[in-house]
This record gives sequence, C-alpha cells and structure tokens, in this order.
Amino acid sequence: MTEKRNFWNNVYGVNMSVMTHSLFADPVVDTVPPNNIMSDSCCVLDLDLLNMKAEEVEFSNVYSLRMNYNDDVHALVFWFDTVFSRLSNPVTLTTSPTKKYTHWK
Repeated sequence: MTEKRNFWNNVYGVNMSVMTHSLFADPVVDTVPPNNIMSDSCCVLDLDLLNMKAEEVEFSNVYSLRMNYNDDVHALVFWFDTVFSRLSNPVTLTTSPTKKYTHWK
C-alpha cells in the first residue's frame, strides 16, 4: 500500500500527495457524465505525432481551470483527442465527456 501512496508524491512532476488521504489508492479510469463536469477545460499538451522529436514528449506546463459553481471537487478528469487530419475526410477521435460515449475510458 505504501508503494501506491508514494505514487501521488510525484505524478509526472506534480506533487499530488493530498490524494493519499482519498478513498482510492490508485487513479480511477472511467467515464464521467457531462453534467458532472464543474469547470471549464484547457489543453495541457498538444502533440504533433507525425513531426515531433522523441524528446518533445518530455514536458511541463502551467494550466488553470475556472470553476462554474461552488462545490467539492472529487476528481480531475483528463481526456484526449486524436485528429486524423490528412484523410480525405478528416476525423477526430475524442474521449471527451462532452462528446458521444466511446469504448475508450
């Protein structure tokens, strides 16, 4: 259990040790209904997988969220979008809670 709790001390360079007192020792991967999202969203990282260099995966970033109402925050929700822009009919695969559900969690 100590090993799992130590995970939260350095989550990719972010001290999230406050999570060690939560109900879950591990991150939860699940879907979230759009009406449960209580803040705006922001892009943490945008990668150009076709043209980037391997060392560009190492990153740090500053982000902020604006809460839409006052309540307890129970989780941070992360998702990814993958844009296939070089197709004759471009397609975006998204796991956003504001979009139609997919099998991706």
